Amino acid sequence: MLPTAPRIRLLASLVAGMVMACSGPEGAGRLDARWVGSDTGAFAGTPKVTWCGSIQRLEVTAVDGNDAAVGLVIYPVKELRTGRYEAFDPGIDSVRRPGVAGASRFFTEQAVKGFQSDSGELELERSGTTFSARFGFRMRSLEGRDTVRLSGRFRDAVPGPCPGDTTTAVAS
Repeated sequence: MLPTAPRIRLLASLVAGMVMACSGPEGAGRLDARWVGSDTGAFAGTPKVTWCGSIQRLEVTAVDGNDAAVGLVIYPVKELRTGRYEAFDPGIDSVRRPGVAGASRFFTEQAVKGFQSDSGELELERSGTTFSARFGFRMRSLEGRDTVRLSGRFRDAVPGPCPGDTTTAVAS
């Protein structure tokens, strides 16, 4: 477990990254998520999806009125394929390929809470140029005290280019 100061910096970068990733034109599709555990809530938004070909990852992020955010990063082995991706803890584990990492943040009445995946899975589907997925993760708080079960799906998401990436084609 990270000491408090590094965890606060990680949460700040998580929140800033989600807001920045979701700023600008939104993509197509929809992301729906719900969480149950130390807190319970639901979320729906239009995801922004980017394919970063040079580092081979698909990023899916959505922000709901700046009150909640969900982010998923899918790491294929060599090319993005349909199928199952096992979740890992991005704060402890090295990137696993194939694999997926999830993060979420939301405001409670008392605080901003940040969570990251430590287990679970995502099932990715593709139809032409659009992607859809169902996911379920156990998420632990960045403070390490609370857990929630995050589940949901995104559908009809069309990847756009990753800023600064020269490899734009999404592999089959």
